[in-house]
Amino acid sequence: MTFKWISLIITLLALNDSNLMCQTYFDEVQKFCNDTDEGFADSAKSILPAEVRLHFHGLEYFPVNTKFRVKGTSKNLFDESR
Repeated sequence: MTFKWISLIITLLALNDSNLMCQTYFDEVQKFCNDTDEGFADSAKSILPAEVRLHFHGLEYFPVNTKFRVKGTSKNLFDESR
């Protein structure tokens, strides 16, 4: 009986951590989208011409779907010390 309770607790903790990771992922994607939109709207940083920026209200993004999330690590292939 004790083993079942321990298994249940571990499973619930894992699910809770998974939900937290999904929320963190969602927040990171939202921040990226907001930063991108701000960059396009900012006259100092934007690649958009002034007449386009006047009517720019942000890009349209697909809804965040964790099924398409890719986990990985990146490696810098360039020597930045040069």
